[in-house]
Amino acid sequence: MTKDSIIPVSFVVPRKAGGDVFQEDIFPPCVSGKPGQGAEEWCSGNNAEPPTMSMDPDDRKDDDDSGGDIQFSKKASYDEVVQENIQLKQKLKALEDEIAALKAAQGGGGDAGGDYGGGDEAPAEDAPAGGDEAGGDGGDAADYE
Repeated sequence: MTKDSIIPVSFVVPRKAGGDVFQEDIFPPCVSGKPGQGAEEWCSGNNAEPPTMSMDPDDRKDDDDSGGDIQFSKKASYDEVVQENIQLKQKLKALEDEIAALKAAQGGGGDAGGDYGGGDEAPAEDAPAGGDEAGGDGGDAADYE
């Protein structure tokens, strides 16, 4: 640091542990954002240190009494995200199958576009000419089932 500027210095802390291990010596406790004392205490001349919290995601607590909507959660690993994606795809498939079964039970067949006044097709002015603008084959909603 000089009189007129700040010069950043970068460094690497060599560690044997992987990136998934919290390193407490690099991330010490920080101010939690909660008041250390009430307004009456402060007005009477008292001073208190602000409460601190751990930066470790495993030790973080959501014991906020203020009813705020901030929640801290540990970042999911790649394997956890992949597993969640597989579960969501299975749930989507089950829901699509349920919709198809309900349509078949109603005798509606594959018309996923809704009823356009009793006809089987949409009015001509609503139908795109020559396929859809976004590319593709201009198929209807039944292509996605």
